[in-house]
Amino acid sequence: MTETSLAALVVDLDGTLTPTDTLVESVLQVCKRQPLVVFKLPIWLLKGAGGF
Repeated sequence: MTETSLAALVVDLDGTLTPTDTLVESVLQVCKRQPLVVFKLPIWLLKGAGGF
């Protein structure tokens, strides 16, 4: 058997395929659905953009 490694493919689509910043849109959507998540945002931001 051979071992395979899994890697994530990350593509920045902002400004190319989408006219807006998808990160901002995603944050707004999650805050609308779960308002208490606003208090978790600073913790997530401490992990950096990739962790956020």
